[in-house]
Amino acid sequence: MTNLPRILLFLAALSGAISVGIGAMGAHSLPKQLQSQGFSQEQVDKKLDQCELATRYQMFHALGVLVLTLSGYASRSRLALAASVLMLMGTLGFSGGLYSMVFADEIIHWSIVPIGGSLFILGWLHLGASALGSSLVTPPPGHVRILALGHRWLYASPIPNNVPITIMLGSGNGAMQIPSVLTTQRDENFWVFFPMS
Repeated sequence: MTNLPRILLFLAALSGAISVGIGAMGAHSLPKQLQSQGFSQEQVDKKLDQCELATRYQMFHALGVLVLTLSGYASRSRLALAASVLMLMGTLGFSGGLYSMVFADEIIHWSIVPIGGSLFILGWLHLGASALGSSLVTPPPGHVRILALGHRWLYASPIPNNVPITIMLGSGNGAMQIPSVLTTQRDENFWVFFPMS
């Protein structure tokens, strides 16, 4: 894993942790804290709604970046990478702006929350465009990445007719031999799978 996916993974995990922490605060200590600052019950309810909305959107997008990073898709697709970055930037604007309104009772600029929401939308549109622009698996030369098992990828490679195929799902006893009768009936879409070293 190069540095950028590690950074994205760290930021997604941090964002998720912050979301859980602020959500817990909003559910337990925040109402009393706001009431002690002299806010009316109507103002407290509004701020609690804003806090809940901010934590929900932050968690959704932290999970989105997490999936894109752990699946390796953000490493293989520039649009998916851009989607991850846009989602994190949207979190800063949208959730950060709402948190500012809840905890500081002010915001840097009125447009920061809608700009953050727009970045969320752009992130999802980038992800959608990445699926339309190419297949969801971007192959290295001569191979096709097809499946992730833990931190290891399985690759697929075209094979000639009548060649025995071994699927390796781990090592030793994890290897399974596919009967050669399948290889005699294979077409151009038949692939052999093996673990990445």
